[in-house]
Amino acid sequence: MRRIPAPSTSITHQFSRREEAPLDERLPDEPLPPAYPIAGARPPQPDGDRVPGPARPARAPLTRRQYAYGIAIAVVVLVLFVVGVLR
Repeated sequence: MRRIPAPSTSITHQFSRREEAPLDERLPDEPLPPAYPIAGARPPQPDGDRVPGPARPARAPLTRRQYAYGIAIAVVVLVLFVVGVLR
């Protein structure tokens, strides 16, 4: 009987040996790199957790109709829940 020689590398081994470019990683506790201006673009955002923008207007208080709708929906949900539990 004639033996077929095994291939030198398997298909999965060939695909798993891709060479990838090294990533420029930073440790989680390092600060972010500084922002720098780009010609013709907006100025970079300052460091911080918020983007500057106009202040939001104050919300209008809820009307009696909105309170009534909220209470009605809460009662319907509560009734359906109790009916579903007791069934």
